[in-house]
Order: sequence, then structure tokens, then C-alpha cells
Amino acid sequence: MGIRKFLQNLLPGSVDDPNQPRLVYAENGRDGYVVYKDQLGELPFYFEFGGGNCVAIISIPKKEDWAKTTKRPDDSREQIINFIAIKVIKEKTPGCRAVFTNSSIDFMKL
Repeated sequence: MGIRKFLQNLLPGSVDDPNQPRLVYAENGRDGYVVYKDQLGELPFYFEFGGGNCVAIISIPKKEDWAKTTKRPDDSREQIINFIAIKVIKEKTPGCRAVFTNSSIDFMKL
């Protein structure tokens, strides 16, 4: 077993595996970008912090605009936005739930 595989088993998610999807965050005060990265490239999604019960909002292309905007197939949208929601809750917004609209993922306090 190589050292990379050993570390991945020991510390899941701690070693960058370029073959696995991941998120990178570029924060700029109250807004920024959540960047989805995978083998096909990068997809930046604008985010801003919310107010009240809404902790954050990530803008996503509407279903009808997904393929044109992202250069990804329409059927990849659900998988990618679900991945983003799960990772953001785990890494940035614990204690929140994701609410999906046609143009955003809203992270709401539980």
C-alpha cells in the first residue's frame, strides 16, 4: 500500500485526490465563490452570506441554462449540486439544511 492510499484510509478527505470531486472556497468578506473541481475542470459558483435563518446562498445555473453555462451535460446538474450541498454543510455550515431552488442552494439554520 502506497503512502497516499495509507493516508487516505487513515484520514479520509485529507489528501487531495485529483480523481475525486472536491470544493475550494474563495471568500471575500460577505461573498465569494465555491469552486467545484473534478477531472473535467472547475465550476465556480457565486455565494453570499444570508441573514436571519439563511446562513448562505450559492447561485447555480437554472436547469435550462446548465449545459450552456457549465459546458456539462444536463444530467450532471443534480449530482454536482447535491455534492456541493453535502460538502458545504459538512465543511462550512454544520447545523444547516440545504434548500434547493431552480437558481440557488440556500443553507438554512435547523
